[in-house]
Amino acid sequence: MVPIAECGQDGIAIRLRWAGVAGLFIGSLAVMLPTLQADAAHALTLATLSSVPSLYAAQAVRWLRRIPGDLAGMTGRDLLAFGLAGGLANSGVHTLYFMLRAGNLQPLGGFVPMLVGDALGTLVVLYLGARLTRQVRLPGHSPSR
Repeated sequence: MVPIAECGQDGIAIRLRWAGVAGLFIGSLAVMLPTLQADAAHALTLATLSSVPSLYAAQAVRWLRRIPGDLAGMTGRDLLAFGLAGGLANSGVHTLYFMLRAGNLQPLGGFVPMLVGDALGTLVVLYLGARLTRQVRLPGHSPSR
């Protein structure tokens, strides 16, 4: 089983399970160094929210759409499902966190722009990744079309 994990706000998809989540977590912290120094708990929470929920969203999409572990035969609709699920997961947990932290954040003010950005970003990266993998020939494998 090789689910796709998505990189939080950037929507970068990778196929590395928990190792991917760890990489995304560390990458999230790396871009938040000032926040990490000022408020470590806040930075660690944001890094967790930017990595872990995406893995579960991807696992749910793979299970619901019956996508094999090697992701063979994925369609445009599958890519759309991954993009939307990742965007919903990321946007939902971040919006909930900021609502609880700030106490009065308007969900639509943060949720909708984040959802659109995450979903579109994920779709673009998945599409480009699919195009790239069709161009790469691995030893002993025929190119997929």
